[in-house]
Amino acid sequence: MFFHSHTKTDSRQMDRIGILISAACLVHCTVLPLALAVLQFWGVNLFPQEAHTHIFHLVLAVILLGVGGFAFGQGFLRHHRLMPMALGIFGTALLFIGSLNPAHWLTHGQEHAVTIAGTLVLLVAHMKNRVDCASCP
Repeated sequence: MFFHSHTKTDSRQMDRIGILISAACLVHCTVLPLALAVLQFWGVNLFPQEAHTHIFHLVLAVILLGVGGFAFGQGFLRHHRLMPMALGIFGTALLFIGSLNPAHWLTHGQEHAVTIAGTLVLLVAHMKNRVDCASCP
């Protein structure tokens, strides 16, 4: 099986990458809109049209899916706990809902809220997975 050929270190490294990417997403989703709003308040309009595309967010979600799938799969094989994987699936689902916004169910503000919630859930999932892996012999 694919997952058995990797070590505990591989899973922990992928969790580190997942934490880093999730943190970057969180900063991007919270700081960038605030910074752009402040700049617009001062009369500076850097992006005359919508600068964020759903493609950008979808690509990040797909990357996080791959990193998380590897880290949570490896972690589960080591510690046999479902919580990190369940949190990872839930967080990734929120990211995909926020990035795809099927049939425009969500407003722009709701997209941000769902994406931020998914990012926070993924951060918790990767941290829990790291702790559970570290507690394994």
